[in-house]
Amino acid sequence: MLRVRSCSVLDVETTKITDELLKKIKGTPTEMKLLEDVLRAIRELKETPDNLEEFVVRAVANNESVQALRNWIFHEKQKINDRIKFEWSTSEPSSSGSWGYLEKAQAGWERKMLRSLNSMCQELGIHLAGSVSCLTFARKLGLNKRDSRQSEAILMNWTELSLVFNKPSPIKPVFGPKDLLEVLISIKHPNVRNHLRTTADESTGRLFQYWGLFNLPIRVKNLSELDVQYYNQLKLRVAEDECMTDLLVCKEVQLTASNDDMHFVFCDYTYQVLLPFTRDSTILEHFQSSLANPPRAIGKKANVSQVFPPSGVIPFHGFSMYVLPLCYLYDDPVTLYVIFRQLYIRYFYKLHTISNDPSSILGLCLLFERLLQWREPEIFFHLRSNGIQP
Repeated sequence: MLRVRSCSVLDVETTKITDELLKKIKGTPTEMKLLEDVLRAIRELKETPDNLEEFVVRAVANNESVQALRNWIFHEKQKINDRIKFEWSTSEPSSSGSWGYLEKAQAGWERKMLRSLNSMCQELGIHLAGSVSCLTFARKLGLNKRDSRQSEAILMNWTELSLVFNKPSPIKPVFGPKDLLEVLISIKHPNVRNHLRTTADESTGRLFQYWGLFNLPIRVKNLSELDVQYYNQLKLRVAEDECMTDLLVCKEVQLTASNDDMHFVFCDYTYQVLLPFTRDSTILEHFQSSLANPPRAIGKKANVSQVFPPSGVIPFHGFSMYVLPLCYLYDDPVTLYVIFRQLYIRYFYKLHTISNDPSSILGLCLLFERLLQWREPEIFFHLRSNGIQP
């Protein structure tokens, strides 16, 4: 008999909770206030006691900072304990846990489908396999033999089967998406409480995990994990395949990032973003909303071409300046890449493509020129008179 891992019997180690509390209290006003009281007590010493630690504990025992610390521990300890239990239950591996409740739900769903199919067949007087009932048919696969005329019609009209199967039928779907959704929502883990929590934990946001329709301790990937997985795939492509655009990226970083006093420290980050970027085919998405077309390379066969580079973007001089300002905000290459990719798809591509979009480079140049004519007409006239571009 399989054992079900129970959250209720999990005894969280005291040392683990203590470590979590120590990490969480660092830099908080509670810690700062307690530290001030301790330092004040030490400064007021006239002579060094035999046991300084015991003296400090006695000196600040009745201070407000100690009471505030007790209240903070009482409040945070339960939240940390609940979070550790929840993370423990969601990390439950199928090898050591029991998925019996899911097997039971699946078996019930199958029975429900078969009952629906059997009921409809009995109601309409339909037999799926001669005299064999529908429920038996589910266990014993058998088929009614089509007559030769119908078989020939199906083969002759295979590309136009709507001509053959065009008769109205009283048959109804066995189940729909709504039926399946109701079954999924009704699945409950035997060791998870069913009540709905209505209070929010603003500091950690952990209680949001209980607010959904599917209150199950099953480990699923979040967006951050998917971003890391996709970035690692791009990184592997960079390591395995050499591309001509790699040389353009290297030259761009050498000319721009390496020679900039403000950004030279971010050269490595620039490589970690731009090299995978040239191999990311999801960048092609922005061509759907612009007048530009991705460049294509013609293969050995004249009639075969493919997008090159895979992102459809050829690095140019100054391209790394899109990335460098973001390096001040993010130190994780994956986060930096995801943010840059989204900014490029939404905004940055407009700065080097010709378009009628008011926010494109053409629209921005026109806006700048008109603002200069309106606000500073004398300067604009002077620049034009001397052949200087505004």
